[in-house]
Parts: sequence; structure tokens; C-alpha cells
Amino acid sequence: MWSNDFWQALDERLDPEHRLITPVGMPAWFKGDAPALIALFDSLVKHLNAHLPDSGFEGEICLGNKRVYLDLIWRGKAIPEHELAEWRQQPLTSLPLTPSVADVMRQHASDIWSLADEDGIHSRLRLPCPRWNGSAPHGRPRRRALNSMTLALPTYPRRMKRWPAERCAVWKSSPLIPKPPGLNCAGAIL
Repeated sequence: MWSNDFWQALDERLDPEHRLITPVGMPAWFKGDAPALIALFDSLVKHLNAHLPDSGFEGEICLGNKRVYLDLIWRGKAIPEHELAEWRQQPLTSLPLTPSVADVMRQHASDIWSLADEDGIHSRLRLPCPRWNGSAPHGRPRRRALNSMTLALPTYPRRMKRWPAERCAVWKSSPLIPKPPGLNCAGAIL
């Protein structure tokens, strides 16, 4: 997801008539379940409204090595950890199956914390998310092309030394699958 699109969608959800979030810094791509993250931040701002200003926020994305950090920045003090711990138990009723905030954070392998900026004036809420690099991760198997021959066959784990009997029956009975001369179902040469 593009970070500026995320901040705009969150801003529209918080207050459609007023602009509350101003994106700052360099926008970037990140991985995440957009509806769940928007519901999470919406719930956070509403739950912590006593600690957060009415004047608005800045939304920034900071790049890390393998993660990006979604930062919601405001003028004021950092949020106490006990307030965040209480919020993590809240259900997100706007999402299907009503997961808790903690469930959504587990889904993203993440946590959220609040910290004061070095300037002593601003504070931020920080949520790390996986970084999107535009390519498939290493070690991920590529999708194989399907055709009439591979659709007829059931799939089995790669580590099996022999094909199960039902796969042999499909292999033997299918006129679409060519059979090399001299091979049996176990792959042994006759």
C-alpha cells in the first residue's frame, strides 16, 4: 500500500469534513491489510482522544532495514504504556469477526508504542509493518503453469519417494498424459 493513500483513507475515516492528517516526509510502499490498519488507527485515535490534540496530526513513514514504521505525530506528550495496553484489548467492531486490536497486530507481526521526539515538543505513535520491495521474497516457490495434464493430477508433497496408488491410477488411466516407455508409477526404469 502507498503510504499517502493510507493516510488519506485514515483521514477520511476519522473526519470526512476536516483534514486531520498531513502526510510528511518521503512516501513509500508497505505491506499490510489496509482495512484492518485503518480500523486499528481509527480505534486508537478515538480511544486515546483525551491524550491526543484536536488540532491534527502528521503521518510519516520511516524506512528501516526490513520494516517501515508508520508514525502518527502530534504536538504534545507521549501516550503512557498502560493506556496502550488497555487499548490493545479493545474489539474492532467495524471489522468482520470483530478481532481485538491485539489480534490485528499479531496478524501484522507488529506492536505499537509511543515515544517523545528529540525536540521535546512532538510525540509519535509508531507501528512497524513489513517493507514492500516489489519482488517475491527469496525461497518462495514460483507458481507453476497449469495445463490440461497438470490439472488432472492431484498434488502431493515434494518429499514423497513414491507416488500414492491413486496418483498412479490417474496417471495410468489418463489418455492426456503421455507415458514414457519403460517407466512404472514409482519412477523406476523397467
